Amino acid sequence: MDYGKYVIISSMGGIPCPIMFSCLLSHNEVAQGSKVISAGFFEVFINENKEIEVLAFGKSQTLKIGSREEDKELLKRVLVREDEY
Repeated sequence: MDYGKYVIISSMGGIPCPIMFSCLLSHNEVAQGSKVISAGFFEVFINENKEIEVLAFGKSQTLKIGSREEDKELLKRVLVREDEY
């Protein structure tokens, strides 16, 4: 995978909920009507220990909000089964 986009919205209970999607969509389209915590781009790769790593970077031009350091861990939880994390 090259890279994708993501938004992290606040769920009904205030829990951060990551949404990962294709670069063919805009951040604004995906986050429509949601309370956005952060947004940006992500890249997935396998490290030297054969574990999944996620890099979160950049910012959304349409939402005018950027990525945060803690986003990479939230995004990783979407990709990795809980018993492996």
